Amino acid sequence: MRGPLNSVAILFNPRVADAHELAHALSTLVEQRGIGVAICEGETEEQMSAGIPSATDLLITLGGDGTLLRTAHFAASREIPILGVNLGKLGFLCDIGPNRALEDVPVYLEGHYEMEERMMLKVIHSHRGQALSTKHALNDAVVGHASVASIIRVRASVNGNHLTTFAADGVIVATPSGSTAYSFAAGGPIVHPADRQLLLTPISPHKPRFGSFVAPVGAVISLKVESVAPAVLSVDGGTETPVGDGDVIEVCKSEYITRLLRRDSERYFFQALRSTLKYGLES
Repeated sequence: MRGPLNSVAILFNPRVADAHELAHALSTLVEQRGIGVAICEGETEEQMSAGIPSATDLLITLGGDGTLLRTAHFAASREIPILGVNLGKLGFLCDIGPNRALEDVPVYLEGHYEMEERMMLKVIHSHRGQALSTKHALNDAVVGHASVASIIRVRASVNGNHLTTFAADGVIVATPSGSTAYSFAAGGPIVHPADRQLLLTPISPHKPRFGSFVAPVGAVISLKVESVAPAVLSVDGGTETPVGDGDVIEVCKSEYITRLLRRDSERYFFQALRSTLKYGLES
C-alpha cells in the first residue's frame, strides 16, 4: 500500500463511547483529502462484508484490540492493511491513542508509516477425521473447559510427536502477537512479534511444573481432547464452539498475514510493553 489511497473504510465498535462520533469526524478528514470513505460497524464479518467496498485500500479501526482482531479476520484474506485507534482498555495492537486520532491519522494518509506483517494461525477442528471448521487467528486458539468446576485432558503433539497430556483448565496455542495476551496471563513468555514460533501454554495445569513450550517455525500442533467433561474452542476470543471427546484441534501457521500500520514498529513494541503491560515496572 505504498501507492495513493483511493478508498478508506472506518470500522467502529458501537459499544464504545464516542466511537461513532469519532468515525464521522475522521470520515470528514479523509474526504477532505479527496479519498473515498465508508463507515461501518465493526461487530461481525457480515456487517463488514456489507459495509466495506471491495476496493478498500486501508481499514481504520476504532475500539480496542477486540475490534482490531475481528477486523484482522476479515482483512487478512483481502490483503487490506489496518490502522488501529485505541478506544478500549489495553490497545496493545493499536498504534494510535484515543486522544490523537484526528492529529495522527493524516500522517498515515500521507504515507508516513511502516508496514508490519504479523503471523496468523490456521485452526482446524476435526471430528473422527472429518474437518468441521477452519478458522484463522491473529492472537490465539484456546481449548478450555466449559464448566467452572471441571478440568479437561488434552493430548498435545508437535509434528506428530507426542509431547504430553495436559490435565488443566485448558490449553492455549498463541502466535508471537498473542504472546502478550491470554498466553501471557497464563504464565507464558513474551515473544517478539517479528518471530514465527508457536507457543503452547497450559491454563492452570494440574502439574504446574509444566510451563510453555515454544514450537519451531513451521510446526503443526495437534490437540486431542480426551475428556468427557464439556470443552470448547475459542479463536481470538470469539464465539465458543463445543468440542467433544476425541475431537482434534490442529494448529499451524496460516497462509494469511495481518498487516498493521506503524509509525515506528520496533520502538512501538517495547514502548507498549512498558506502558500497557507495565513490563518490568513495580506497581
